[in-house]
Amino acid sequence: MLKFDIKWIAPIRVGVFDNEATVVEGPMQALALLHEDWPAPGGKHHQLAMQECKLACHELGRSEKAREAFMAAALEAGILVFAQGKNLNRKRAVLRGGLLPGQGQALPV
Repeated sequence: MLKFDIKWIAPIRVGVFDNEATVVEGPMQALALLHEDWPAPGGKHHQLAMQECKLACHELGRSEKAREAFMAAALEAGILVFAQGKNLNRKRAVLRGGLLPGQGQALPV
């Protein structure tokens, strides 16, 4: 099976390993995290992200759709890292827990 290592326009930072931010640069790396090291497997967004990342890796789906699905899964698992300022390698805040309906959060693009 042929897989393509596609990179996203903007990487996504997640706090999976002992609150250290991990930079995810594309669907192949995201799929590996979703499959092997995900803290909350089996959620609705987790399953959708796995499906979209698989499609993107095989160039059967859109890479940015996989990115959006991965971000939703990270938000669902409470591990999406929000960074601000010029030093994006430095973690500023990690979202823990879920949001209540109607509570909006700005996501990095």
